[in-house]
Order: sequence, then C-alpha cells, then structure tokens
Amino acid sequence: MKAWLKTHRSVAASVLLMAVVVSLSLGLMDHIYRVEEELCFQELQSATGELTNEIRLRVESDQQLLAVIADVIAAQEEQDPAEVVRVLRQYHSRGMMTRLQVLYPDDTLLLSTGERIAASGLLSFEEEAALGTHISGKETDPTSGQTVLRTYVPIVRDGETAALLCGVVELTRLPELWSTAEFGGSASAYVIDGATGEFLMDTWHQTLGTIDDLGRRTMKEGFSPEQFGEDIRGGVPGYVAFISRTVGDYLFLYYTPAGINRWMVALSVPEGVVYQRADQIRSAFLGFLAVEGVCFLLYLAWVLRSVRRETREKQKRLDLVSYIYDVEKLLFTAHQNSEQMDKALARVAGMNAARSAFFETAWDDGERAVYLWRRAEPGGGGPAPATEELSYLELFRQGRGPVRAWSEAEAAQAGEEIRRVFRRDHLRNLMVVPVESPSGDVIGALGVADTAVRWESSELLGSVAFSFSMFHRNSQSYRLVKKMGEVDALTGLRNRNSFQRDLELYQRFQGRSLACAYLDADGLHELNNQQGHAAGDRMLQFVAQHIQAEFGGDTTYRIGGDEFLAFALDMDPETVVRKSQAVAQAAEREGYHVSVGIQWRAGTAPVEAVMEEAEQRMYAEKARYYARQGGERAARQP
Repeated sequence: MKAWLKTHRSVAASVLLMAVVVSLSLGLMDHIYRVEEELCFQELQSATGELTNEIRLRVESDQQLLAVIADVIAAQEEQDPAEVVRVLRQYHSRGMMTRLQVLYPDDTLLLSTGERIAASGLLSFEEEAALGTHISGKETDPTSGQTVLRTYVPIVRDGETAALLCGVVELTRLPELWSTAEFGGSASAYVIDGATGEFLMDTWHQTLGTIDDLGRRTMKEGFSPEQFGEDIRGGVPGYVAFISRTVGDYLFLYYTPAGINRWMVALSVPEGVVYQRADQIRSAFLGFLAVEGVCFLLYLAWVLRSVRRETREKQKRLDLVSYIYDVEKLLFTAHQNSEQMDKALARVAGMNAARSAFFETAWDDGERAVYLWRRAEPGGGGPAPATEELSYLELFRQGRGPVRAWSEAEAAQAGEEIRRVFRRDHLRNLMVVPVESPSGDVIGALGVADTAVRWESSELLGSVAFSFSMFHRNSQSYRLVKKMGEVDALTGLRNRNSFQRDLELYQRFQGRSLACAYLDADGLHELNNQQGHAAGDRMLQFVAQHIQAEFGGDTTYRIGGDEFLAFALDMDPETVVRKSQAVAQAAEREGYHVSVGIQWRAGTAPVEAVMEEAEQRMYAEKARYYARQGGERAARQP
C-alpha cells in the first residue's frame, strides 16, 4: 500500500508537473505568438519608414535635378526648340523618371524626340502651373496611353512661368525600384493615393486596385475596414490585418504617410511568414512534451536564450539600418553641401570607433577628390592616412583587395607603400575598402584609421559603400548640369552666364594691365541664308577654336550669336594685338572675316567702359569691312 501510495503520489506529481509544464508551454507559445506579431509590426514599421524615406528622397532628388535642367533651359537667350530638345535628350533614365517633356501654356507637349503634340483635355498647363513644383496623381500619357505620374518643375523666365518641365514616371516601373527584401522577400510594398484611394504601386498584384477592395475583406478581430479607410484618407499611420483572397490567410499590413501629396506607403506580410518561427517552436515543444520534464525545461531555457539572442541580433540590424540610413541621408545632398560629407564621414568614423575616416574618388574628367574627417584632439586632429600622395583608388583599380592592417607587419603584407604610410603617420590600424559603381567599376575608396574596436571583416564599412557610390553619381550629374549652364554648347567657350558672373572679378583685378578684345564673325547672317546654319556653325566653331588657342579657355566668352570677348591679363599691348591679328588671319585663310576691337584699362576705369570702347572699335572695323565689300548689309551699331 505504501509503495502504491508512493507511486501514485509520484505519478500524480509527474502528471501535475506535466500539466504545469503543458500549461506553461501553451501560455509561453501564446506569448511567443504575440511577441512575433509585435516584432512583425515593429519590423514592418521600420521597413515602411525606410521605404517612405527612399521614395521621398527619390522624388526630391528628381525635383532637384529637374530644377537644374529647368534653369538651363530658362537661361537660353533664344528659345530655340531644337536647343530645348537637345537638353531633354541629355537626360538618361535614372531613378523614377524615364523621360523628360515640356508642357507649354497652350497645352502642347514637347517630347524629347522633337515632336510637339496637343495635350488639351489630358493635361492643363494652367492647373499644373498653379501648383508650382509637385508630383501629380495618375495621368494618361498622350503618347503611349499608359497611366503615369509626372513631376512638374516650372521653367521661369523674367519672373513668369514660361513652361513646365515634366519628368514622366511610369507606374509599371515603380515595383522594380522598390521591391522589398524584408521577411525573406515575402513582404509586399504599396503606395496609395489617399485623395482617391487608388493604388499607385503594388509589388504583389499585376493590377492596381483601390482601398475599397481591401475594405470588403474579412478583418482580423480588433480591426475594422471603416477605421482603415479613415486612416488612409486622413493620412494617419496604423496597422491592419485582413484575409487575403490570394493566399487565403491573414495579411499583416502597416501604413504611414509618405509626405508627398496625400500618398500613403504600406508594407504587408502573410501571417504564415509572421508565425513561421513560432510554428517551428510549437512543433518542437509538442515533440519534447513526450520526454521528461527536465529536458522540456532545458529546452524552454534554450528557447528563451534564443529569443534574447535574436532580439539582440535584430537590434544590431536595426542599428546597422539606422547607420546606413544616416550616411545615405547625409550624402544625398553632399554634392551641393560639403558639410554633409564631413558629417557622413564623422558618422562612418563613429560607427567604426575610428579617429579618422576618408573617401577618395575621381570624376570622369580625371580630377581627383579626397574628403577627410579627423576627430578633434588636443594638439591637433587625428591621424591622416596619407591620402595626398598615395591613391588607394588606383591600388584598387590595379586589382588590389581591401586593406585591413592591425600592425605594421600586416600593412607590409598589403603593400610596401601601405607600410610606409603606416609607419610615417604612426597609425595603429587601417582599413580601406573599394567603392564600386552599379556597373561594377571601382570609382572610389572608403577608409578608417585608428579604430578602438578590433574588426574581423570590412562588412560594416562596406555596408555604406553604395551610399558613397550614389554620392559619386549625383556629383557627376551635378557637375555635368552645372557645366551645361556655364559653357556654350556650340563652341565650347564660356557662355554669357559665365561672363556675367566673372565680370566683377575683372573689375577687381589688380594686375599690371587688363585688355579687352572684342571680336565679331562677319557675314554669319549671309552664310546661314546661303549655305545653311550648319555652315554658320562651322564658322563660329572655327573662330572660337582660334580665339581659345590664342587667349586660353578661362578668359574667353561667346556673348552673342556672332560676338566673342577675350580678356588679356598682364599681357603687353603688342602681344594682345598680335594674338588678335592671328585670329583674324586664320579666319581670312579659311575664307571668313573677323572684325576686332581692342582696348586697355587705364587706372581703375570700369571694365564696362573698356568693353564699350573695344566694342566701338570693333564696329568701326566692321563698318570698314562692309564698305570695302560693297555689300547690301551695313555694319550693326551698338
């Protein structure tokens, strides 16, 4: 009896213990499901925020680029449609926009092909111009019939909106730009127009629906279609879960305002993916319930440790995402503001616990650029890893791999030049990684020196290399557009915009002498009429080439159709005359004629007065030439 009681008690205790274990297990599983759901929404919120920032930054980038191009078009003295088309054709599809167009007040649309079509009824210049710089809702493209968006930027001339520069955004292109890799690629991204309830982007479905379609789905307990619709139309962020007709399971979705028009950005993930890890854990628990309680408790402890470890890993990933986002945000406008580059390098140095960080690159014209940040320290800044005389970019282009050195011996393994830098600059450690373009070409080098935490790989530093690659691309585009606004496209000389900008510099010039040569290519009008504009262009290019050869490219300008201006700094009068005559003689040999007027500044005389005197002398020479020719055209007077 005692043995039975003892056994019974033992069994009862075991059953009770198992019941407690089962109860605890079920409770724990329920908690894990809730935690996974919360983590899912947190991850969705974080990923949606990143996607929202990407979309907003992309739209802002497109608008900035369009603004620069609009300024280039507006700066043209004569609105030659062919010149406008030439500028439109310079744009190559990048980002959201696939092509550029110009909308005129008469509701006609100029295409990059040179064709000008009527868009009345589809587009309204008056309505779009009233909104200023903006991105539209859904519109129909008159050329293709596709549903598109347009980014509008005014082309302003004399304080009035003369036309609208349009960047066409094809809706079918958007899923390619912003597909998400969250949840193993199972997440789907959406952009919804809160004003209409229409989807502008859907990476899951082939067709674009409306929020009314979602409103008819079965909602999970605690969510309502009415609240979802109110949030979307009111621009309020939130969560929702509903049955998907495609997978027959719940979809978890987070939405937030995009900060553009009334757009809302959303990400969704199927319930099966959300609970995938929880389901695996539950299966493991059910299997282990058949074994002894000790094993079950040990397993439970392992699960808890796994959850904590996973949470820490997720936090690390979130920190990494924050780090990448901060650097990308700073570099987004760094091509216009050098302070942003300093802040970006400071962030790179901080994340890598380094005393200095640097970025080396080279532009398409061969010019090398080096950006360096050093932590301020008593007695001076941190280490400077010899970026002036040692080009890490060239080392990488020669096939060298990333540099990782914790000692002089490791630096020597990377190369003798690295070892010399390591020793001379008293570096404790050094890491440099290549920065590649989207096509795989090495376009830069990113490095840190004297880190406080030992690294085993270059993963953390390489994670922001793409952001520096985007900075390089943005800078190249910015330099190109800026050059278009300062250089005459036909002759390659500086244009009137550059001349107006440089005029004050000539006024302040304190050298020994300043001379102005005013040159005019005679007979341009007759040549254009008789042989065509191509012949006239060849004459202008020929004259410009010889002016630049004689006076250099920094002080020579095309200021009108056939008029050129050259300044000579600290050049004796005989040389100025000789160079001017050389231009005229070269033109004569080619069958052209160039009228020249020269004037020197005396004392502090205004540069404008020197130019006017040179211009008068040129017109006098021009009049004499036409008199000798006995032609019908008289010399033009100022």
